[in-house]
Amino acid sequence: YAVGNCGLWKKAVELFEEMEAVGIQPNTMAYNSLISAMERAQGGSQWVGALWLLKDMKERGIQPDTVTYNRLIKGMAKAKGGSEWKWALWLFKDMREERMKKRAVQADALTYNHLIRAMGTVEGGSQWERAWLLFEEMKEKGFQLTTFTYNTLLRALARAEGGSQW
Repeated sequence: YAVGNCGLWKKAVELFEEMEAVGIQPNTMAYNSLISAMERAQGGSQWVGALWLLKDMKERGIQPDTVTYNRLIKGMAKAKGGSEWKWALWLFKDMREERMKKRAVQADALTYNHLIRAMGTVEGGSQWERAWLLFEEMKEKGFQLTTFTYNTLLRALARAEGGSQW
């Protein structure tokens, strides 16, 4: 995990590959750590590689969890050149589908915070309407709203295409 904190995503990939080469099968925690390293890459997340990891997990029968999806969605918000907001929403939909399959994947306050952030960091202007709807859904579901939640939504409103929507 320390490798991920430094944004040394290439080293994290090497370590992951070494782990497999010596016969240690990766688990959800190993994938989450590698996704986290990719999300924290200097200069913008390595979001494409992180999505491939989700695909690889599922193909191997390794169950992604809430942490997996939260890190992936956060990575979409931190993509180089602006948010990959459509992929963030796709991940949210996929997360809900996993929940419908009775798997232990459930959106939490962090999920919504990362989604709102993804809507607010779009190149050329935020998706403030979607950010607002997510904020309202978050309130309806009874999630705790934090300073981060409000600040993230305020930034989305300030970055709206054509000027602030507040």
